Amino acid sequence: MAESQVPINIADNFIEHAKTCQLHELAGPEAVLALIRLRCWAGINRPSMFFDAADDTDLAKVAGFNGDGEMFIALLVASGWINGGPGERRFSSQARGLLG
Repeated sequence: MAESQVPINIADNFIEHAKTCQLHELAGPEAVLALIRLRCWAGINRPSMFFDAADDTDLAKVAGFNGDGEMFIALLVASGWINGGPGERRFSSQARGLLG
């Protein structure tokens, strides 16, 4: 059986956006790719863009981030991609606009 596919739209200014640049500077290109992977996973598994009670380490794993998962999610929070505390994470409204 084929995996579900949900299209996402990446804004024209995603690569040069301050949030993307900050994430790239702090954690490198792998973190930016992991962010996109997390958004793709959410499109299929969490279409509300709320991560419910998902653990930060698990979110990093589904994103394919190979480093410290808690640090990766903390960077996404610090750079404004994700809002909410542990167990209440969600993509920010601006993130949904850039990675719609």
